[in-house]
Amino acid sequence: MVDDAEDKKTFVPFLKPIYTFCESSYFEYFIAGCILGNTITLAWDHHPITREEVRRLDIANNCFTIVFILEMIIKLLAYGSSQYASDNFNLMDCALVCIACIEFFIPSGL
Repeated sequence: MVDDAEDKKTFVPFLKPIYTFCESSYFEYFIAGCILGNTITLAWDHHPITREEVRRLDIANNCFTIVFILEMIIKLLAYGSSQYASDNFNLMDCALVCIACIEFFIPSGL
């Protein structure tokens, strides 16, 4: 039996490889690893902290934010907006990515 989401994407040929990639265990493990790495990075913050440590943590946080934005885009392309929005975990991810984007695009000095 063909999955409904995969069946819906057959009319757009370039979306099938994106769907296959999105459903792969490599993608899932990579994202899980990024979530773990981001959690460690966020927990690394301490006081007092040197400017160099702040810079490194900001770079790591920005890299993870970019990865999570790309994950959301890939899933939106793979599943389509209605199927993406039907999963509560995707909605939570979307909300967190939107919050992270605010932090990403607004300078921390404000």
